[in-house]
Amino acid sequence: MPSFSRKTPEQQYLLLKPVIDDILAHPEKAAQHDPAVILALTELLEAIPTPPGIVSAKIIGEDDAMRFIRVVLGIEPTPAALRAGYTDPVTPEQRLIIESVEKNKRTAVVSGHGVGKTAALGIISLRYLLQKPERRVITTASNWPQVEKVLWSEIRKRHANARVRLPGRPTKTNIEIAPGWYAVGLSTDEYARFSGHHSPVGTLVVIDEATGVRPEVAAAAQSMITGPDDRLLAAGNPTDPTSWFKVASE
Repeated sequence: MPSFSRKTPEQQYLLLKPVIDDILAHPEKAAQHDPAVILALTELLEAIPTPPGIVSAKIIGEDDAMRFIRVVLGIEPTPAALRAGYTDPVTPEQRLIIESVEKNKRTAVVSGHGVGKTAALGIISLRYLLQKPERRVITTASNWPQVEKVLWSEIRKRHANARVRLPGRPTKTNIEIAPGWYAVGLSTDEYARFSGHHSPVGTLVVIDEATGVRPEVAAAAQSMITGPDDRLLAAGNPTDPTSWFKVASE
């Protein structure tokens, strides 16, 4: 493979994907592959930030969210949960949110404080972003501190504490893996900033503390949910009976 090293990580991965898939499905067959291919695969895994598909298509690219949370993000059930016989790495409430986003284009999470809502939003944001190249995650909230210091604090923590090295280097409110493949936090001061972020591969819009978000921002977010893999996830406590989120959550 004389020109292999000159290819981008994404090109390298695509060349090796058939071997990767075969080894993941049948580890005992690794010895049957060309040693040069195995060496190239080993060097790829060691030399570059791990492309999501290499971690395992079965973990990130498909439908096993609990395995992704445990194997990739390194989140384990608490001792109290294990003593109660509960083996999922997230709470039942968090699992419901995760499964709803997988199945539905729009999910409204009605919750107060202290129920693990922000942790679920962070997990969902990372998993969605990593599932396919060129996906985009757009996050916002009722105020900027909620975006930067609460929601993105959770995203940065999960990225940094992952069990495997994840692609991208988070800033305060941004992770860019490659051009057009990113997650970003936006202020609700200018709802026009939401335009231009839609990806044909899939866009997730996350709105935290949604009751305090203005209707025009919600409308801009809704307008981005057009493709089959696009998702809108809004969470909050619908205390204002006149808010758009109160209507959406009923």
